[in-house]
Amino acid sequence: MANYQYAKVLGIEPTDIVDPKDWHPQNSLPPEFESAYYQNHWLRMRGDGLLAVDLSVLNVFVESTAGLSVSAISEIIDEDEYEIEKALDNWIEFLNKQEIGREICYSLYHDSFRDWLGKQSILE
Repeated sequence: MANYQYAKVLGIEPTDIVDPKDWHPQNSLPPEFESAYYQNHWLRMRGDGLLAVDLSVLNVFVESTAGLSVSAISEIIDEDEYEIEKALDNWIEFLNKQEIGREICYSLYHDSFRDWLGKQSILE
């Protein structure tokens, strides 16, 4: 689902923020809308706070354009798979889950969200 479609599900019309003549549904979110939209995602992901393992998992997702299995993430950050699975379970609404080979792999749900997270100082 494109970002604009998700926004519409939430009852937000991109044309309420951007001049309709400048808005085309095939586009990603308008820049004026994207930052607030992703900030809301981030606040929901963060909840009451994140553990070091959570930040490590997010950094892996920000750096990777491919889906990764729990075991691959575990090897990259040298962390127990159970801890990684807990983080993934908390963020399932923000992740793509797909089978690659015989493994379930995860990635952030949209490239533009990954790019936005990568530009934030929140992951340092």
